[in-house]
Amino acid sequence: MHLVSAGVTDDTTGLWAAWDAARAAARQQLELGRWWYVGPFDHTDGKGFETAYPPESGVDLKARYPGKAGKTLRWQSGERFRDGEDNSLRIFGDDDWIAVYLYRTITSPVARRLPVLLGSDDTLTVWLNGKKLLAHNTSRACRLGDESLTLDLKAGENQLLLKVCQGAGPSGFAFAMDVQSDALVEGIARDWPEQLQGFLAELDWLRQDKLDGPEPDWRAGLAKALALARATAPLVEDAGYEDALRGIEAAAKEPAADLRGLYLQARHLRRAALLRRPECDFTDLLLELRPPPLYSHMGDQYLGRHSRPGPGLTRLHDWRGKPTAEYLLRGKLPSGSVLHPDLSPDGRRVLFSYCDHTPANPEQRAFFIWELDLATGKPRQLTHDPDPPGAPREHGMQVEDFDPCYLPDGGVVFVSTRNRGFGRCHGGRYVPAYVMYRVEGDGSGLRRLSFGEANEWDPSVLPNGRLVYCRWDYINRHDTLFQSLWSSRPDGSVVEHYYGNYTVNPCMISEARAIPGTDRVVATATAHHSYSAGSLVLVDPSKGQDGQAPIERLTPEVPFPETEGWSSVGTYATPTPLSADLYLAAFSPWPHVVQGNVQRANAYGIYLVDRRGGRELIFRDPAVSAFTPLPLRARPAPPALPSTLVKGRHDGTFFVQDVYRSTEPIPPGSVKRLRVVELLPQPTASVASRSRAEDEIAKRVLGSVPVNDDGSVAFRAPAETPLLLQLVDEHDQAVMSMRSQVYLQAGETSGCIGCHEPRNGTPPPAAARATVVRDLEPPAGPRYAGGFSFARSVQPVLDRYCLGCHGLDRTDAGLSLLGTPTGQFSTAYDSLLSRPGLVALAQRNEETWRSRPGDYGARAGKLAGLLLRGRAEHTRLDAASRQRVTTWLDLNAQFYGDYAFQRAERRAPSEDGLKALRAELRKTCASCHRSLPDQPAAALVNVAIPPESRVLQAPLAESAGGWGQCRQGWPDTAAAGYRALYNLVLAATGPAGEE
Repeated sequence: MHLVSAGVTDDTTGLWAAWDAARAAARQQLELGRWWYVGPFDHTDGKGFETAYPPESGVDLKARYPGKAGKTLRWQSGERFRDGEDNSLRIFGDDDWIAVYLYRTITSPVARRLPVLLGSDDTLTVWLNGKKLLAHNTSRACRLGDESLTLDLKAGENQLLLKVCQGAGPSGFAFAMDVQSDALVEGIARDWPEQLQGFLAELDWLRQDKLDGPEPDWRAGLAKALALARATAPLVEDAGYEDALRGIEAAAKEPAADLRGLYLQARHLRRAALLRRPECDFTDLLLELRPPPLYSHMGDQYLGRHSRPGPGLTRLHDWRGKPTAEYLLRGKLPSGSVLHPDLSPDGRRVLFSYCDHTPANPEQRAFFIWELDLATGKPRQLTHDPDPPGAPREHGMQVEDFDPCYLPDGGVVFVSTRNRGFGRCHGGRYVPAYVMYRVEGDGSGLRRLSFGEANEWDPSVLPNGRLVYCRWDYINRHDTLFQSLWSSRPDGSVVEHYYGNYTVNPCMISEARAIPGTDRVVATATAHHSYSAGSLVLVDPSKGQDGQAPIERLTPEVPFPETEGWSSVGTYATPTPLSADLYLAAFSPWPHVVQGNVQRANAYGIYLVDRRGGRELIFRDPAVSAFTPLPLRARPAPPALPSTLVKGRHDGTFFVQDVYRSTEPIPPGSVKRLRVVELLPQPTASVASRSRAEDEIAKRVLGSVPVNDDGSVAFRAPAETPLLLQLVDEHDQAVMSMRSQVYLQAGETSGCIGCHEPRNGTPPPAAARATVVRDLEPPAGPRYAGGFSFARSVQPVLDRYCLGCHGLDRTDAGLSLLGTPTGQFSTAYDSLLSRPGLVALAQRNEETWRSRPGDYGARAGKLAGLLLRGRAEHTRLDAASRQRVTTWLDLNAQFYGDYAFQRAERRAPSEDGLKALRAELRKTCASCHRSLPDQPAAALVNVAIPPESRVLQAPLAESAGGWGQCRQGWPDTAAAGYRALYNLVLAATGPAGEE
């Protein structure tokens, strides 16, 4: 038997003999006893995980135990349970919220270490000989390999006890000895170091073709190998390839054929042919060696506090023959972790993000951008922590920089937490939002490129010089399903959707890299609640920007994580295209790890993946994972796109050719104005609620501009600000609302053909016309800091027009519209939101996936229609007041315009101040308004915005901004009576309060 790798042949008969003997010993030296089980014990409200039921004090197979619902429990034989399979524990009827114990003995003639694989649905606790080895409180499906342990067996009988707690639905467990364990591989690495990588490649073939069991079917394996080799033939540039295949097929027909040898021969033939292709004609690879992070979530995984140290940047010499690793940072930087390196086009320098693990406190560890000169071996730091050592950090934010990429103009783009925002849907967990920044090649000129409110990932350069990157969008739509590909110029301008913003499967597409000689990219279709790993796809934007047509699945055996389930056959990451047919990538043969689980340190190796369904192991370190394979060679540099931005400007210009040119039907003439809304990012990890819509983003209306009769519009807007655009009708109701965000760089002019127009269509010829660029006209209502506030903008309208029927002496239709604070909001807000159909709220993860005309907001609920077409008392609102209400509805009915816990809306009026105010009202107003002094405090004073209080607005003339409701009112706010009452209102307004 021979090991062949790209022309290098070694006799490995002794190696295989050693491996076979080790595997046989792993199985034969042990006596695995029958499984026993007992249950169900009570797990209601999750209490079973922590509760120590009697089996934990010692196993007695004759014992009886009190169980759930008063049942008496005894141990039962689990003879139907099979090692290596997922065994159902749905054996107690349809009972949910149960805990089950499983027990077996393991007898060994000598003390030894036994690697095992486990799985559970849901929680898993493991004891060996009374010692707890594992306690994982999680919710997951049962998959063998989700957990791996090494059992330190003593000579003689050992007692293994498992506890599985299940919530609702299926329950199960899985167990198997790890006969291809790290311990066995370590023995090969020690005794056969030069042959290790080639042997691991052969071993990987056996695993792929399910030939690693105790009785492999070599004839079936050979058939698979030959089928793959024939499918690969179109990629092979070797005239003798077909003859060699026919020779193997003929030899397989011989009565005494060495099927195992022929299997390996067919596999080696294919491998060698692929490695001889021109795109593989380079000597060395650049890799990053590190364990996967300690937290498996697309947001947390890049943070230094979750990183694990590893060798870092590694040069793999002779990658097609006998690969050997050179650790490029050894002795040059302290122990730490390296993420996502990038090679300069000339192949002489390497960018990488590095996290120093010297700080003992993980929360003080952070990634920053470094560069390594490959010729001199000297690293230098490009970005630094802006916060002085020991200084308080703003909102507890640790600045970090990662995902660096060389720009054609000599600069460097990277992703950073310097924007100091946080994700909105992490329940207070420390998960900063991070977006793109850039510096010059010497580290100077730090500038923010992106002004999105949520995370961005992993920018790279396309052949046309533009950037492609992953961006997360969840403005009033599902917070898991939309992390798609976007594009911009290297100066951050001209942001465009690249692929997937309306595509829910896959839910995240990251690690996009341009395929040489094409207009396509390879990317990783990955999950939201896991690491960036999954299935490899080609994306061709010429076939569309959404849906499945632009996607080609390179690795169809791996489902798209989360949206199609969780792979049990492995998972890919960090792809690098060599051509349209061949790709280098990291791959783990272990099940895909879901949030709450940590991937094993050595899970990933480097593979050559081809378009015909093959996977060839190139390098695997038995101790640590390998990622980001980059050919160490020069490559053509994309063009450097000059910046068109204007320095010194604080605004930019948007233009739309025709708002009616849309993928959605918008009736011509229905749009009268375009409303511009600012999105206010979340500044802290823990925040108070903004509305009844969970995880709502706070919004503020900047203003609006008229839309021309032909659908065109142009306007100036503040630069470097995340914006949302809404088309509104003659009644100030949104015809259609963006559920994403746009922004302008300083001095940028940007535009589009229409609103959600078909991107691959040809725009109609536009008639020559002078386009007037307009300034935003401010919205109706008072001005105040922060975002739109119901109490400040809408409550005064209710106080003016509605309290007579809904809040004072009457509550018609059961509605009270008083502004009295409630648990989180106010009586008026709760009343309006509680009435079915009155307000159409886009609730978290219940929203539609894309914007459609009238889907939410004023047009979708009944309230705005009542104010236009209802009874006379409903339609008497003036236009400005009606605009306040419809604007509130179109902003998804938010109550607060900020994220703070201390808020003006929560002020409790001063009792002494109220007493003085009521006394003054009795003196000056009771003759005309007898009940006024005794009305509820909320009917008198608006604690959120005192000048809008009812007792001040009602007597103030309309010409001065008041309501003009009193015959003897004040002409303006300078009147002595107004000033006196205003001071009393202020005195009645208490300090800001909390929810």
